[in-house]
Amino acid sequence: MNETHQPAEQSPTIPGHVKCVIIIMYSVITMIAVGGNGIVCYLVYAYKRLHTVPNYLIVNLASSDLIMATFCIPFTIVANVLNYWPFGAAMCPIVLYVQVMAVFLNAYTLVAMSIDRYIVIVHPFKNRITIRQTFFVISGIWVLSLSIPLPTLFKARILYYSNTSGQCLEMWEDNTWQYKYSLVIMTLHYFGPVVLLIFSYSKIGYNIWVKNIQGDVRNKRRLQLAEAKQRMIKMMITVVVFYALCWLPLHVITIVGDNHPSIYNQLHGPILWHCFHWLAMSNSCYNPIIYIWMSPKFRTGLHLALQKCTRRRRSPCDSEENISQHVRVVLPQTELLQRQIAHRKAREKWKRNRHLQDKFDVLLSRNYMLPWKINSDT
Repeated sequence: MNETHQPAEQSPTIPGHVKCVIIIMYSVITMIAVGGNGIVCYLVYAYKRLHTVPNYLIVNLASSDLIMATFCIPFTIVANVLNYWPFGAAMCPIVLYVQVMAVFLNAYTLVAMSIDRYIVIVHPFKNRITIRQTFFVISGIWVLSLSIPLPTLFKARILYYSNTSGQCLEMWEDNTWQYKYSLVIMTLHYFGPVVLLIFSYSKIGYNIWVKNIQGDVRNKRRLQLAEAKQRMIKMMITVVVFYALCWLPLHVITIVGDNHPSIYNQLHGPILWHCFHWLAMSNSCYNPIIYIWMSPKFRTGLHLALQKCTRRRRSPCDSEENISQHVRVVLPQTELLQRQIAHRKAREKWKRNRHLQDKFDVLLSRNYMLPWKINSDT
């Protein structure tokens, strides 16, 4: 999937300045993918408001993008720029297998997200997927993603063209079987999921933008809920569109190359393949940007995280859990101080009342002599 499958000695040499551009472009998307998806995972972990079923699936999607950025991109850069595999025979099947596994993980997580939204919006009276069921779904996605590309693990090896250089390829006894396997892999991780995604989001879009709006024009509460759902669905549709557009050119050139291998020997064949491969790999860095751009909750979480970083000396709290722990520590102290103040006020009031009572007792204890006769001029 990530190699040209062409002999290094037959492929045209890539100029040095083009190699520098390729390295810079791959390095940029690697840094953005690792940093952006790492931030997404942290935000969902740190803030309880983001502990929802769609966001747990987003974390799984971010994990697949992280694997893509760490296994697919770096090894592919070095192997394609050097035009041979320098990492040894043991790493060849492992790297190719993890690359294909990450692609399946990405595609099936998108499908799971669309199914979850389909149930919630198109069939609102059915039972929704719970948090516990979500973890079972994620586990099933990992099992499928690890199982389907197992032939790559057993068929990948280094094909040497000289005593010192070789390429990491899938070696099949028959080219027909190799072509069939490549076609099955593309169907299972790209064409099949894309068809399911188009169907599910078409039904979801109809229910949100057409059906519900017609019946809820006068209901402000339901309109607000519909707007929130629209924002979520717009974000997921954008993620799916980027996935489909980024991977389509690479699959097209791979299918054409399997039928007509001579295209890789053309003057601009390797450069064209690198451009399409870079476009496919760049999909791993777009999703975090889409989340921050289109999701108010992710923007708020990022804003809080940045505030925490800038005011680290003021507040050691890292998350809402730490804030709640801090509140639980501070509140008893505040309540104790309030009780002390109330006790002091009550004591002062008692002393003041006691002083007045003493004065009243003194007044009552005195003897006032009244005259027996009252003289008058009349």
